[in-house]
Amino acid sequence: MKRRKLLKAGLSASGLLLAGGTTGFYLGRVEDRSILSLDVLSGKLQQLKGETLNSSGDWNPVKVFLHCAKSIEFSMIGFPVHRSSAFKNVVGTSAFSTFASLGKMHHALDEPIPGEDSLRLTDSKVTSTAAAINILLDRINAFTSYQGELKEHFAFGKLSKDEYELAHVMHVYNHLAEIVT
Repeated sequence: MKRRKLLKAGLSASGLLLAGGTTGFYLGRVEDRSILSLDVLSGKLQQLKGETLNSSGDWNPVKVFLHCAKSIEFSMIGFPVHRSSAFKNVVGTSAFSTFASLGKMHHALDEPIPGEDSLRLTDSKVTSTAAAINILLDRINAFTSYQGELKEHFAFGKLSKDEYELAHVMHVYNHLAEIVT
């Protein structure tokens, strides 16, 4: 019985990896990898603070920036809910490896982090986009100066600080694809 479950899980993971590979091809590759740093991202966010921003997606810009800030915070304090170890070891590590090699991430942009308090984001007292960007910039600065042990990512598993920086940058850029001026 256990073998059958393991085989089914392996086949499911293989299907996801193939789909991820297809998605990776569709995403293309970032040619200028110098943009994949928190310093460059912070500069772009500073520029956005003075703009009138809208979203082409389901989340307004305030919710997008607060969500990205929470993701960075979770890397330091711990994610509230995790995928299974098997998922992280097979699918998660493969997905991160694909994203890292491409320099791009693609995920559902209206899906909260598992366990994230989505009501807090929706009903937050933060109403201005500039204030939400400032919160995100504050979390970026906290991450940059953080010296403690980083917590395991809910889907990708254990990441080094450099890998986490890349994950954070790709995550924010993925969300910025829906932010329009």
